[in-house]
Amino acid sequence: MDAPGNGTTIQQGQNIYNIGSITEANFGLKTESKPLNQYLTKVLISAIKDYSDDATKFLEDYKDQPDWNQVSAISGEAQDYIISCYVNVLGGQLRPLIAIGMEPFSEDRTKRYIDKCIVAGKTALQILNYALISDLWNQKKKQDFALLPEEATVLKSFFEYSRQLDWDTGLCANLFKTLIAIYTRQGLTAPMPELAGFNEKLNADGDFCKSTDGLCSIQNAKDTDKYTDKNCEVAEKCLADLLAVLGFLASYKMVSIKSVNYEEVRNATPHYLHNYVELGAGNGTTAKAAGLRLVPDPVNTDAILLYKGNYMKTGINLFPFVIDYNDLNLTGGVKICVYSSIDVNKVKKTDDDDDDNTASSAGVNIMRLYFPEDGTRQTISFMDILKPDSNISALFRDEPSRIQLKKDAVFLQFWDAKKTILGN
Repeated sequence: MDAPGNGTTIQQGQNIYNIGSITEANFGLKTESKPLNQYLTKVLISAIKDYSDDATKFLEDYKDQPDWNQVSAISGEAQDYIISCYVNVLGGQLRPLIAIGMEPFSEDRTKRYIDKCIVAGKTALQILNYALISDLWNQKKKQDFALLPEEATVLKSFFEYSRQLDWDTGLCANLFKTLIAIYTRQGLTAPMPELAGFNEKLNADGDFCKSTDGLCSIQNAKDTDKYTDKNCEVAEKCLADLLAVLGFLASYKMVSIKSVNYEEVRNATPHYLHNYVELGAGNGTTAKAAGLRLVPDPVNTDAILLYKGNYMKTGINLFPFVIDYNDLNLTGGVKICVYSSIDVNKVKKTDDDDDDNTASSAGVNIMRLYFPEDGTRQTISFMDILKPDSNISALFRDEPSRIQLKKDAVFLQFWDAKKTILGN
């Protein structure tokens, strides 16, 4: 029943309760302040329209419905186009992020959404950083030049980073800005055409810096201040604005080159048989397409190529900074991991020190790898098993030895890149 002047009421027995002023504060309940994914979806579908016919058609179909992102059935269609358009390791972050945002409200969902926004933003920066470092390695092989002291300091910290915690968004953004400065100052051709003149987008009040600063601020906040509804909204906006600046990533694909065999029949033109896996946008373990290709051109093996068009002509080899862990261990499928940190001559103090069971008190070289798909980590060790007098046939017949040879190659390539770029 309603009591006069008291708004909405209910009666239980002889008692009458006024419920007109009950709010979440009365019971310590929390409700969602704003639906998630709406801003992200609307910004990203516009950001990829130049690289996706589906996105272009979608925007044309709903141009007279400005609030389409508030309709779940329509926004779901846009989200499918977004996820499928981005390269594997980034698309593999956006899919679970959007799925988390569709869950019923809870404090746990808020935490996971914020964390995933941070990881997705960092993943985009890592793709760019590893592409630039890989290309810089090649360019300095062809013609060496000196780095400025401040540039060398940033790159040295990358190659010698030894903390078990991964780089935060701020460090990744600073490395990217340093690399862009090197390319600009030296007049180098960037490996991705879209990065030409990108230094003009790095001003402090631009979307790139504001977005990376925002994500870094949230990432480094105390947990008590970090996982709030307001930060959830800010993290979504920062990620969306960052990926909008980097919308060109939607035009790139990734492929894992498993092996290359030389084929030459008598009196015929020689060819190379590429065994490859095209990476899909779903996640790091599911391949979009696997196949063989017989072509007249060779390509690097044990490679993750970032490319658009033809991977043999435009592919940027991200190895050893991005690795197919399954290929490293001679197992099927694809599982992508990225370089996180390295310890040189690490002395293992306890059995629980790190998670690498090959370490010993004598000191070993350990590299930590991070799996963007699920946030797990793994380590590999450098054993230097290939000696001048090694029996190559015996090494290749023994599977554990073949696996270790592949792991050693990661370190050798990494150290060559370091020496070439830093000059020491």
